[in-house]
Amino acid sequence: MTGAGKSATGNTILGRDAFEVDFNPVSVTLKSEKKETKQGGRHISIIDTPGLQDSKGKENEVQAEIKKCMDMSSPGPNVFLLVIRLDEKYTEEKMNTVKWIRENFGGEAARFTIVLLTHADSLKNKPLKDHIEDSPDL
Repeated sequence: MTGAGKSATGNTILGRDAFEVDFNPVSVTLKSEKKETKQGGRHISIIDTPGLQDSKGKENEVQAEIKKCMDMSSPGPNVFLLVIRLDEKYTEEKMNTVKWIRENFGGEAARFTIVLLTHADSLKNKPLKDHIEDSPDL
Protein backbone atom coordinates (compact mmCIF):
# COMPACT_ATOMS: atom_id res chain seq x y z
CA MET A 1 0.00 0.00 0.00
CA THR A 2 1.39 3.35 -1.02
CA GLY A 3 2.77 5.42 1.85
CA ALA A 4 2.44 2.66 4.45
CA GLY A 5 6.16 2.50 5.17
CA LYS A 6 7.26 -0.54 3.17
CA SER A 7 10.60 0.98 2.10
CA ALA A 8 11.34 2.30 5.59
CA THR A 9 10.52 -1.12 7.04
CA GLY A 10 12.89 -2.76 4.57
CA ASN A 11 15.62 -0.34 5.62
CA THR A 12 15.00 -1.16 9.28
CA ILE A 13 15.24 -4.91 8.65
CA LEU A 14 18.40 -4.45 6.57
CA GLY A 15 19.94 -2.10 9.14
CA ARG A 16 20.82 0.52 6.55
CA ASP A 17 19.30 3.02 4.10
CA ALA A 18 19.00 0.70 1.10
CA PHE A 19 15.62 1.80 -0.28
CA GLU A 20 14.56 5.35 -1.10
CA VAL A 21 12.16 6.78 1.46
CA ASP A 22 10.08 9.93 1.13
CA PHE A 23 7.27 10.88 3.47
CA ASN A 24 4.84 11.69 0.70
CA PRO A 25 1.36 10.41 -0.22
CA VAL A 26 2.63 9.70 -3.75
CA SER A 27 4.52 6.45 -4.15
CA VAL A 28 8.31 6.60 -4.39
CA THR A 29 8.70 2.91 -5.29
CA LEU A 30 7.77 2.31 -8.93
CA LYS A 31 9.76 -0.87 -9.63
CA SER A 32 10.50 -3.85 -7.41
CA GLU A 33 13.98 -3.70 -5.96
CA LYS A 34 15.93 -6.39 -4.10
CA LYS A 35 18.51 -5.74 -1.38
CA GLU A 36 20.36 -8.30 0.72
CA THR A 37 22.18 -8.64 4.02
CA LYS A 38 23.46 -11.26 6.43
CA GLN A 39 22.28 -11.20 10.03
CA GLY A 40 22.98 -13.83 12.63
CA GLY A 41 24.51 -16.09 9.99
CA ARG A 42 21.35 -15.96 7.87
CA HIS A 43 21.05 -14.59 4.37
CA ILE A 44 18.15 -12.11 4.21
CA SER A 45 16.68 -10.72 0.99
CA ILE A 46 14.16 -7.90 1.08
CA ILE A 47 12.14 -7.05 -2.02
CA ASP A 48 10.56 -3.61 -1.90
CA THR A 49 7.54 -3.38 -4.19
CA PRO A 50 5.21 -0.66 -5.38
CA GLY A 51 1.91 -0.48 -3.51
CA LEU A 52 -0.84 -2.56 -5.09
CA GLN A 53 -3.03 0.51 -5.44
CA ASP A 54 -0.08 2.68 -6.38
CA SER A 55 -0.84 6.37 -6.72
CA LYS A 56 1.38 6.89 -9.80
CA GLY A 57 0.81 3.77 -11.89
CA LYS A 58 -2.03 1.83 -13.36
CA GLU A 59 -3.17 -0.96 -11.07
CA ASN A 60 -2.60 -3.75 -13.64
CA GLU A 61 0.96 -2.51 -14.27
CA VAL A 62 1.68 -2.43 -10.55
CA GLN A 63 0.28 -5.94 -10.11
CA ALA A 64 2.45 -7.21 -13.00
CA GLU A 65 5.47 -5.60 -11.32
CA ILE A 66 4.72 -7.35 -8.05
CA LYS A 67 4.40 -10.68 -9.84
CA LYS A 68 7.89 -10.05 -11.27
CA CYS A 69 9.21 -9.87 -7.73
CA MET A 70 8.46 -13.58 -7.42
CA ASP A 71 11.34 -14.24 -9.81
CA MET A 72 13.55 -12.09 -7.61
CA SER A 73 12.67 -14.22 -4.59
CA SER A 74 13.32 -17.59 -6.25
CA PRO A 75 12.80 -20.30 -5.13
CA GLY A 76 9.97 -18.32 -3.57
CA PRO A 77 9.27 -15.93 -0.73
CA ASN A 78 9.40 -17.18 2.84
CA VAL A 79 7.23 -14.33 4.12
CA PHE A 80 4.84 -11.75 2.72
CA LEU A 81 5.02 -8.62 4.85
CA LEU A 82 1.77 -6.68 4.54
CA VAL A 83 2.43 -3.14 5.78
CA ILE A 84 -0.66 -1.19 6.85
CA ARG A 85 -0.83 2.35 8.24
CA LEU A 86 -2.82 2.52 11.46
CA ASP A 87 -3.54 6.21 11.07
CA GLU A 88 -5.60 5.66 7.90
CA LYS A 89 -9.00 4.08 7.57
CA TYR A 90 -8.97 0.40 6.62
CA THR A 91 -10.74 0.70 3.28
CA GLU A 92 -12.19 -1.73 0.76
CA GLU A 93 -9.09 -1.02 -1.35
CA LYS A 94 -6.90 -2.37 1.46
CA MET A 95 -9.13 -5.40 1.92
CA ASN A 96 -8.78 -6.06 -1.81
CA THR A 97 -5.01 -6.21 -1.34
CA VAL A 98 -5.40 -9.26 0.89
CA LYS A 99 -7.78 -10.81 -1.64
CA TRP A 100 -5.31 -10.08 -4.47
CA ILE A 101 -2.47 -11.79 -2.59
CA ARG A 102 -4.62 -14.91 -2.12
CA GLU A 103 -5.74 -14.94 -5.76
CA ASN A 104 -2.24 -14.44 -7.18
CA PHE A 105 -0.11 -16.41 -4.74
CA GLY A 106 -2.62 -19.02 -3.58
CA GLY A 107 -4.60 -19.52 -0.40
CA GLU A 108 -1.48 -20.75 1.36
CA ALA A 109 0.00 -17.25 1.11
CA ALA A 110 -2.04 -16.24 4.15
CA ARG A 111 -0.04 -18.73 6.24
CA PHE A 112 3.14 -16.90 5.26
CA THR A 113 1.85 -13.36 5.70
CA ILE A 114 2.87 -11.11 8.55
CA VAL A 115 0.81 -7.96 9.03
CA LEU A 116 2.90 -5.00 10.16
CA LEU A 117 0.95 -2.04 11.51
CA THR A 118 2.84 1.24 11.14
CA HIS A 119 2.34 4.77 12.48
CA ALA A 120 0.97 3.48 15.80
CA ASP A 121 2.44 6.57 17.45
CA SER A 122 -0.35 8.60 15.81
CA LEU A 123 -2.90 6.83 18.03
CA LYS A 124 -1.70 9.13 20.83
CA ASN A 125 -3.07 7.78 24.13
CA LYS A 126 -5.30 5.07 22.67
CA PRO A 127 -3.91 1.58 23.29
CA LEU A 128 -3.23 -0.42 20.12
CA LYS A 129 -5.46 -3.25 21.36
CA ASP A 130 -8.42 -0.84 21.68
CA HIS A 131 -7.81 0.56 18.19
CA ILE A 132 -7.80 -2.92 16.68
CA GLU A 133 -10.96 -3.90 18.59
CA ASP A 134 -12.66 -0.71 17.33
CA SER A 135 -11.69 -1.59 13.73
CA PRO A 136 -13.43 -4.92 12.99
CA ASP A 137 -12.31 -4.96 9.33
CA LEU A 138 -8.69 -4.67 10.39
